[in-house]
Amino acid sequence: MHTLLLNALTLTYEQQEMLIKILQNRHRESRRAEIAADAQQTLADFRAGKFRSQSAEEVIAALGQYLSTDRSNLTYPKNSLYSNPKSFSITG
Repeated sequence: MHTLLLNALTLTYEQQEMLIKILQNRHRESRRAEIAADAQQTLADFRAGKFRSQSAEEVIAALGQYLSTDRSNLTYPKNSLYSNPKSFSITG
């Protein structure tokens, strides 16, 4: 890593700017791909029946309870909203 940084510092200012933009764009693209893959997996899990549907009111109430709880020393049942935040969906 140190050698890479030293090499980058030998570039002109314009080349450094270009390198920064390229790295930022690739980082964003990588994160977007990661988010998309996670969303696809979550949808597949939902369609496979791994999560139960909940109304918006239920999700909001559960989220409010979760946010107001000291979670530092708690354990939650497997497949609960608290142990797996992706385990819910909002229905109309």
